Amino acid sequence: RETVALAELSGETVYAGAGNERTREWTDLAASLFAAWDIVMAPPVPLAVGVAEFQRVMEKGGHPVLAVVDFPPLPGTVLRPLVDPIPLSPVSLVWRKGLRHPGVDALRNATDQLALAEGWLVRPSGSWLPASDLSLMRNRS
Repeated sequence: RETVALAELSGETVYAGAGNERTREWTDLAASLFAAWDIVMAPPVPLAVGVAEFQRVMEKGGHPVLAVVDFPPLPGTVLRPLVDPIPLSPVSLVWRKGLRHPGVDALRNATDQLALAEGWLVRPSGSWLPASDLSLMRNRS
């Protein structure tokens, strides 16, 4: 099959970087997604550096891995997009409240123009975002 519906993962255990300090935001996003579909978060595993080590660690756990859509293909693995709904992973620009700097202003202006031109803030139909991210999309100041 070409895709996996989120409902099909209900009751399954899926790895999403739990315990990896480098992927804390990703794991938090996965926790919200998994809670909505009764998916179990796989326990933490040792940090794997390199393709061979990653494969060894993941094979030992035996769980599917939640990954970004452009995750590199690895020998012996298959990549299948999640659907019904399609989970979205927004990227944010964060700065201190009240900070005024020409570089930040230029970056904000450029992203605002690109977002408008390319529809970045238009949520695709059939997609999922955690409520906290939906709120941020509405309140961008």
